[in-house]
Amino acid sequence: MSRDNAIALAFRFYRKHAALPNFWYVLFIVGISGLLETLPILLSLPLIKSIYEGSELIALQNITLPLINYTIILGVVLIIRFALGFYSQFLNASIRIELLSDFREQKSSNDRQNQKLDFGKSVQGLNFLFIGWSQVFPGIIYSTIGTILSPVFGGITLLIVLVWSVCLRMVKSKQDLWSTKVHSAQTKLEEEGVSLNIDQWKTSKFGAAKWDSINKNLRELIVISTLILSLMISYNLNVLTGMDSLFIVVIFLRGLQQLFTGYIMSQQLSALRSFLLKGITI
Repeated sequence: MSRDNAIALAFRFYRKHAALPNFWYVLFIVGISGLLETLPILLSLPLIKSIYEGSELIALQNITLPLINYTIILGVVLIIRFALGFYSQFLNASIRIELLSDFREQKSSNDRQNQKLDFGKSVQGLNFLFIGWSQVFPGIIYSTIGTILSPVFGGITLLIVLVWSVCLRMVKSKQDLWSTKVHSAQTKLEEEGVSLNIDQWKTSKFGAAKWDSINKNLRELIVISTLILSLMISYNLNVLTGMDSLFIVVIFLRGLQQLFTGYIMSQQLSALRSFLLKGITI
């Protein structure tokens, strides 16, 4: 990873402040919290099936549990999920509050005025980094589990995702092109005056906003179309059958959703790269 990569810059910005919790500890907490975000949903499927069928037993692969015992286990998982989710979000917020309070306490009024934008955006970048990791980590785990449970279905799904990634790169290139135009137009505005270039700046800004909106709202289209197409192919190949197929599909559904959310957070972080470059020197 390049030292000028936005993720690397966010890491350097964080490590510069020694009083903060250990960086890897924070990543571990937010990653596990993201993992537990989906686990109760997956565990609730066999319970819903048993309640619907009026069964007193719940079967998980080769394990059979009484309905009441399984319900208690699910309740414990939900409590753990709530506790860790609360702690993870509070930890993330506490880090940002600590950074901003130290900045206000240690900097003079003049320095705060000159540096508050770069510092504030750098702190925001850390938020994007932690949220992104809380989605990417479980997304990888659940996609891997789904592939292990059904290698053919997983392979088909990941192949379709690979095709979609090419489309995403095209959308991102369009967004970057318009963003470059915005930057160029802004530079000219500063050099020549607003009256000469405001229309050009406005047009470029609208173009960048349009492609950014497309990029951020493709998640459901990509995830659902990928799973439907993969399901159609897999059923024709007799790869998926019965309740197990539903369980695997839900694993992939959540895994792909979380991966896409992580991708969006990475784009948000990348947009703050110039601020992070300045932030690490403050």
